Amino acid sequence: MNTLRVLASPRVWGPVLGIVAVLTLVFYAYRGAVVSPEENLEDLPIALVNDDLGGDLAGIDVNLGDRVVEKVTGPGAPAAGTVDWIRAGTRGEALEGIGKGEYYGAIVIPKNYSQRLASLSYLAGASVLGYLLSLFRDLFARREHKEAGKVAEAAE
Repeated sequence: MNTLRVLASPRVWGPVLGIVAVLTLVFYAYRGAVVSPEENLEDLPIALVNDDLGGDLAGIDVNLGDRVVEKVTGPGAPAAGTVDWIRAGTRGEALEGIGKGEYYGAIVIPKNYSQRLASLSYLAGASVLGYLLSLFRDLFARREHKEAGKVAEAAE
């Protein structure tokens, strides 16, 4: 009988109902971003590092890393309006920015990118672009990876 009196007391149910009400408000506040992140995601900061030194392609001196940067950051890019591309100077700076929470991830174009593309023998099993994704921000990690894939496809 004493247990029933405790459970019937407003002192027990008041805090429980208050916690439920607060959690419900938080759920509805974040519901829009969770249901459709593509529509609610803007200006996602991602570092872009172009270390490409260029190379010789069929007798012409080219820098394909610069072309990738143009395609990725241009107005017709798949991630235009969604990603805020921030030019980091080096891979180390990009990693440091990810660690500090300044960037959600980074795309690094290696020094020998143009040379790798010029050499057909190297393309057989090589990964040309290096992706450094920050996994500690798991809310947008899947979206980032999807956007990075779209960007890589556009660069090809």
